[in-house]
This record gives sequence, structure tokens and C-alpha cells, in this order.
Amino acid sequence: MCFCVMMCAFSACSENVTDEGIQTLKIDTEADAVELVLDDYADYTLIPLETIDSVLIGRVADIKVHDGVLAVSTSEENILFFDLKGNFQGMVSHKGDGPEDYLTISGFYFTREGNVLIGSAPGDMKLYDPQNRFLRSFHIPGYDLTLLGNELYTYEAKRASTGRVVVYSMETGDSLCAFSAVEPYTVIDLAIPFKPCSEQESYYIPAFSDTIYTVKDHGQTPKFALDFGSVKAKSDLFEEMGGNPFELFPKLMESHQVVSVEMFNKGSKYCWMQTLQFDGDMEDGLNVVPISKSFCIQPDGQSVRFDKLVLNKYQNLPVEFSRLLCADGTHFACSVNAGDLMEYAETLSPEDRKAFMEQLELTSEEQNPYILLVNSK
Repeated sequence: MCFCVMMCAFSACSENVTDEGIQTLKIDTEADAVELVLDDYADYTLIPLETIDSVLIGRVADIKVHDGVLAVSTSEENILFFDLKGNFQGMVSHKGDGPEDYLTISGFYFTREGNVLIGSAPGDMKLYDPQNRFLRSFHIPGYDLTLLGNELYTYEAKRASTGRVVVYSMETGDSLCAFSAVEPYTVIDLAIPFKPCSEQESYYIPAFSDTIYTVKDHGQTPKFALDFGSVKAKSDLFEEMGGNPFELFPKLMESHQVVSVEMFNKGSKYCWMQTLQFDGDMEDGLNVVPISKSFCIQPDGQSVRFDKLVLNKYQNLPVEFSRLLCADGTHFACSVNAGDLMEYAETLSPEDRKAFMEQLELTSEEQNPYILLVNSK
């Protein structure tokens, strides 16, 4: 009997491991979405961002956490700094067309020293300190820049050949090395190479990929296999279409459910993933609509699709979101409108409403957004 139990356990485990020993994550993109009670899966807090006349936020574009500092990029093209209780600390605001300015904020990153690197026009990076002082500019070719430690990683697509990741020094701007990138559709340039990382691992996920890689010592290693339970796009599809991207793109849409993984966060017990997919009629050309779907992946590799997060410790507050964002290697986050919180408060009893508003320091729907900061278990 003991032998049978051991064999069953081995079989259950081996089902989720490839022949190469890579764990398989099973993502059912067509599963019905559920309300996920976040208390069962993660530690979390709702942070009210301080509202003052000089710091009014229209929309939160991105969120980062570094050394006790919560940084938020906004639709007003600023980076705002708060402590982890939401108290305003300062900002980087250099939008303009001068040599020390950025045109727009396509992405931002913390350096080890706590300075902020902003990606602006393609290949154009600006570095500022937390006091809003300009430090230096970088011009680095490529796409999808990511800062790991004090090294800049960027993806360069090579037509009719495999793309590559080039590593640059933050101190000098010089190229340190390059390595091959697993991306069979380079002419489309849809790769999103890196995701925020922990000290040990950074995740590399090419577009249309069924594999999550880690980058270590300027190279890549398969870490997880993604099983979407459907026909996958084949690497020889590019050759079949004669290298024509206008024919290839619709074909990829038809044969692959997931275009890219927008967010991937690995906790000690649960993985969290958000995919970017397309929905629409391919007969009318590229008349397709991008959609995101979110998943919590259990220890056995099976996923649960969710579209709302229920927060028990805040009067069972349901949170709807459009995007999850990796805040750092261990946290992910989304923004919550104060107006939505006020609407929910009106559904509560007078006693619960008072407790809810006091707990969240909620006074008006005109307040700045709240940040739901989540630390996976």
C-alpha cells in the first residue's frame, strides 16, 4: 500500500514536470473567472496616496517599490514618491524637450542607489535623483529595457535571425556582452523580455512563448513551461508565410491564444500571471481587441482565473482592475479609485460604513487613488 501511495504521488508530481525537469504551469485561458479571496493567497494592504493640491493623480500608469519607497508614474508624466503609508515624499518632474528632460515616460526603474532611470523616446534614458536633479543621459539601442542591479538589459530584434539581449553598464553606458534571445518572430518585434525580479532570478518571457526563462550570469535557462491547453504557434510559421508580417500576424492570432505575459510574480507558494490576448474577427484584417486575463497558479501548477480580488479585512471589498503590475521582486500591485471605495461604502450599514471609512482614511471621492500592494504567500 505504501508503495502504491508513493507511486501515485510521484505520478501526480511528474505530470507537471517536463522530461527536462521543468515545472509546467497549466493556464486555462477559457476558464470562468472567479472572485478570488485575496486573504487566502497573499498579505496585502490598501495604501491611500496623500492628496494635496500640488500632487493630484489622474491615472496610475506604473508602480514600483524600492527600500521603503512607493513610486507611482502618472498620466501627468510625473514620478511621485510616497512612503508605505502613502505620505508624499517628493517627485521627479522633468517633462520637456530640453537636454535634461524626458519626452514621455515609457517605463521607469530604481537603481541600487535609489535614483530613478526613466525610459523616454526609443533608446533614450534619463537618470534623476529623488530630489528631481538630473544626473545623466543614456542612449542605448533596442527595446524593452530592464534594469537589473546596475546593468541595463535591452532586446534587439534582428530581421531574419534570432534576436539578442545586450547588456550595458549603468556607469559607463558601454556594452558588456550579448546573448541569444529565444524569439522566433523577430520581424514583428513583440518580445517583452524581462519582468521585475528578485535578488536571485529575473524572468524572461518572449512573445508567443510557451516557456519562462530566467537570466543568470548573462545567459538564459528554461524555468517554467506554460501549458495553455490549445494549439501553439509553430516556430516554422514565419517561413511558411514567406516572411511577410502582414500575413504572419493574423496567422499567429489564429493559432495562439496568448500573445504575451504582461505580469509574472513568483511567491514562495503561489505564482501570479497576467496574459495579453486578442479577441476579434480576423477576417476583417487586424480588427482585434487586446484583452488581459489574470491567473493565480497553485503549488500543483494548476491555475485559477480571476477577475476580482475580494479583501476580507476591508469589509469584503471587491476590487476590479484592468492591470496587475509587478512592484518589485516580491510584490505586485494595482490602483483603486477613491470614488469606487465611496460607492462601496454606501452599500454598507451605517456602523460598517463608518468603520470602513476610518480604516481607509476615506473622506471623499476626490482623493488620490489608493494602491493595493500585494505580497504573495
